[in-house]
Amino acid sequence: MTSDFRVGPWTVRPSLNIVTQNGTVARLEPKVMQVLVCLASHPDSAVTKEEILKAVWPETFVSDDVLVRSVSELRRVFDDNAREPRFIETIP
Repeated sequence: MTSDFRVGPWTVRPSLNIVTQNGTVARLEPKVMQVLVCLASHPDSAVTKEEILKAVWPETFVSDDVLVRSVSELRRVFDDNAREPRFIETIP
């Protein structure tokens, strides 16, 4: 998925690594955008940690902390709360 898409009131522009809402622009690191695109490519279904790591960091060893940081950054941008998620839910 490289075309623009929406997450609630936000417009996501993967080709530019930006998320916009009402004229406000948030830049995302390329890997954080790839995590978002991976999650958005599977709406209404769970995506495993392994699937995300394989899609975003293929043939590279990264710690779980990298994924946790990426999801935290997405939650910050979307003003999403891990305890009461609207967009990104973590399933133990």
